Amino acid sequence: MAQLPNTGGLKFGQGRFADIIESEHVVGEVEGTNKKNRSKSGSARGPTGLPKSRGTGFETYYADPPVTPDEAREEAEELYPPRIEECIQRFRARRRLHSEMTTYFDAYLFLGGIDTAQRQFTGSGSNSKTNPDFQDMDTDEVRCATAVDMIHRDKNSTFYNEAEPERWEIDFTGIVTGYLSEAVPRLTGQNYTAMNTAVAVVENFLRYILHHGVCPEYDDDVRSALAQCLKARVDLPKAHHALIAFPGEFGLAAAELFCDDYGFFPRESMGSFKRAEEFDARIVFATGILLAGTDTQVAKLLDAGREFESVRVFKEEDYDLEVISVNRPSQEVRQQYKSVCLLPSHPALKPIGTAIVKPCVIEDGYDVGILAAAQELDKTEREILLDDDILYFLQPSMKIRATVCELTMGVTFIKSVADVLVPWFVFLPQTLMHSVYGNGDEGLMLSEPSGLMAHWTLAVMYASTKDSPETIRNANVMGYVYVAEVDKERRKMKVLAPVSGRLGDRPLLWGKWPEPFVNLLG
Repeated sequence: MAQLPNTGGLKFGQGRFADIIESEHVVGEVEGTNKKNRSKSGSARGPTGLPKSRGTGFETYYADPPVTPDEAREEAEELYPPRIEECIQRFRARRRLHSEMTTYFDAYLFLGGIDTAQRQFTGSGSNSKTNPDFQDMDTDEVRCATAVDMIHRDKNSTFYNEAEPERWEIDFTGIVTGYLSEAVPRLTGQNYTAMNTAVAVVENFLRYILHHGVCPEYDDDVRSALAQCLKARVDLPKAHHALIAFPGEFGLAAAELFCDDYGFFPRESMGSFKRAEEFDARIVFATGILLAGTDTQVAKLLDAGREFESVRVFKEEDYDLEVISVNRPSQEVRQQYKSVCLLPSHPALKPIGTAIVKPCVIEDGYDVGILAAAQELDKTEREILLDDDILYFLQPSMKIRATVCELTMGVTFIKSVADVLVPWFVFLPQTLMHSVYGNGDEGLMLSEPSGLMAHWTLAVMYASTKDSPETIRNANVMGYVYVAEVDKERRKMKVLAPVSGRLGDRPLLWGKWPEPFVNLLG
């Protein structure tokens, strides 16, 4: 069974990714830290303050520290009407998330309707107690002021709105399933170490929810989501291994013999299928039909002649396929393959078996067109000959995007494969909201210059601050300016502007370009 491999000398615990993540961090203080910026000692941080050597929070045997009686009372009685927002913010404060982990965690939260876009006045130094803006705030107030995770209280179709709960459904398992099956392979590029990190950060967050009793009425759902993380550790690499094993020797042989436009381009992934130097397509194809084909296929092969002159492709089409069953070659067929006499230079033949598949529709957010959507799907099951190296990783309900060819002799083979998806693949509609703007002037607000804006880069729009938000959004970008210095008292900024002419009342935009949640400066 395929497992996430042990690569790069990293240790693995059973079903855990903590050792991988732990290896990416060096625990300890940074040398040369300015004395005035040093954090407080353990005693000064209180009886439950976390030491600097606490690690990342993702170690195998890490446990959250005890809470004070006041904190326990707050969690039980006061904290969790706005609970999930507060929970996310506290989780970030209790864990050391590096940039890669933050990317994955933000992607997961976005699918759940949580806005994680950068807020105004939340620069890298905004959580420092030495900052004059935070001198009168306690720790919780600073954390809330600098948090980027937000549940919207106003009308916004992009994220969850607590004023319109009927438009959303609480489903921890569903969100985790969509995140693991669609977002993780896309964000990690099928890199196993990155996949480890992407799964572990969400798993750690779910355990944090259970440990702190954030939503006890959904504990069963959260545990189901944790079980989905366990399943992902096996199914994600299996789907990837199946993908890189295509087209296999039999599929390659059939494509080279009967597809005039075919050219084989090996994948760059480690362990992917490669064409052998002494590969003979005729031998591979004929042996496969004789040992694994039906009686009808064998008879037509013998009638086709040595060069298969009468055999041709009569149908080639792109399909979304669902695996119904997998029939790996029997021990008898394997022995027959071993007994085939070959030239010493020819590589050993790989046994083949069959997979029963049927057409399906993979929901992925792409518009297939009106005609295709209205057409009734032919779900006729068909048998496809495949190498055992592929069948080993396939399992029922897996989805395959493939180009399928049918020969006049009754043989169906896969010419090429674009993707192999896990059996529990789910595409969440929220994924389509990444590039959707809010309505009206949401997220576009007039801001005053602040010391926190130092070292920001702002876009100069070809518009006026008196224009409507929609006009400003659609305006062209004249150029970019760098904020070198901010005079807060005089409400002025010194900018390095590689833009000809004076800025005048040109609006300056800042944000996660081109997302609409930006700030407007006159």
